[in-house]
Amino acid sequence: MYTRIPLVGFANLISGLMLLSPWLKRVGAPAGLTDFVKDYIEPNREMLGFIDLGLGAVSLANRMGLFYVSFLPGGYPQSLVLLGVGLTISYHTLKNIPLLYNLMKKIEPYQEYVGGIGIIFGLHAIF
Repeated sequence: MYTRIPLVGFANLISGLMLLSPWLKRVGAPAGLTDFVKDYIEPNREMLGFIDLGLGAVSLANRMGLFYVSFLPGGYPQSLVLLGVGLTISYHTLKNIPLLYNLMKKIEPYQEYVGGIGIIFGLHAIF
């Protein structure tokens, strides 16, 4: 018997950490954590956003029964949060799509809240 790796949970956790990093810096989080986010995660922002969008869409379609992907566990809330986090991260790249860009421009001031929700859902999926 094997255990399934919660890819959706890890994606939520990493992306949420990136979105929440300005708040972590303000409240005095350890410098190692904020440096890790700044040096390793932030340079890959667009790629991480598109990975989140892809994983979220596949996971949502998996849960809806459109097709089955055995290595991608996750429920509806995990998938929806991952899609939201992915859109929030990659909205600068999606500015050619006016509908998404206008929606994300309204959500951008709340990106720290979206990141916090991503971290909570990511930790819930992992543990």
